[in-house]
Amino acid sequence: MIMETACSFITTCLALFQICSCKPVTSQQSPTPAEVVWHKAEYEYRTNTAIRAYVLTLDARNELLRLQLVRPNDLNYDYCLARLNARLFLTARSLGYTNEAATFLRDSVYRFQKERTKLGLGVTNYSVERIEAIMAEWDAKMHSNEARQSHH
Repeated sequence: MIMETACSFITTCLALFQICSCKPVTSQQSPTPAEVVWHKAEYEYRTNTAIRAYVLTLDARNELLRLQLVRPNDLNYDYCLARLNARLFLTARSLGYTNEAATFLRDSVYRFQKERTKLGLGVTNYSVERIEAIMAEWDAKMHSNEARQSHH
């Protein structure tokens, strides 16, 4: 059981490394501490109950906020935090944590807008529906990639 979980985690990490736009500014052979936190958060979200996934995702978000200060080049923090905050928004909303959901939505939109600005794009409307669509597309892409990885 532990070996299956470890293999599943590694497969998920490999899939995430291939499609994640959270890659650090400088490419490295081994994952940075921030990348490990990011990939683990995605894995934990998929393999735990909603409340446990919420707690683990919140922990990952807080760790990335800390790492952003001490290891600023390890990850595209704005993009990754935009996605983690979006995930936290959706999970908090489903758990009935309305105040927290509103905060995570606001933080997600802020990070997505910041990322657009870095790319030289203008701001756009990130409505609740748009955040839902972004995450649904992300999850579909992730699950699709995980399925391909597990068959090889």
